[in-house]
Amino acid sequence: SNPGELLPINQHPALTIAFWANVPTGLSDLRLFSEGNTGNNNPLFNLGTANNGDNGTLDFYFRQDGWTTVDHLRSVGEPLDGTWHHIAFVQDPEGNRTLYIDGEPDDVVDPIPPKPEGDWNLNTTSIGGILRANPTHWLTGLMDEVMLWSRALSAEEVREVSENGLDSVFPPIT
Repeated sequence: SNPGELLPINQHPALTIAFWANVPTGLSDLRLFSEGNTGNNNPLFNLGTANNGDNGTLDFYFRQDGWTTVDHLRSVGEPLDGTWHHIAFVQDPEGNRTLYIDGEPDDVVDPIPPKPEGDWNLNTTSIGGILRANPTHWLTGLMDEVMLWSRALSAEEVREVSENGLDSVFPPIT
């Protein structure tokens, strides 16, 4: 990342990360979406498989020095069950975070805390693994239509993208 670039997506106060995933149940501690720092293993922002592989939940792990760690919170729904599911992670401008599975909000086992005040010290974005000093935690599964926005999509927009695809909400420019 360089000044003025749009990634990592977590540099923005509001954001949306959305994608389709077909990931088998039982994978342990692998990453679907990650942002990190290539010169420093702390900070780390991860959306991944259950850290112990015991089910098909989505696992959240966020850490940065000086912030409370979001330490393997899990979705209630199990979108990583070997079939295609639409997953969207939305952070509003106040830092509040919501997970959507197939267009519907997921309660998450413990609520995802809001983003703390301050900036992430992230400089890289990766899909299907972690890219830091050493690339690791490679996903065994399928992903498609990874979409990033530097704004929070509304619940209606997330549902529309999940049900009808990207062109239904944001038609191509002609």
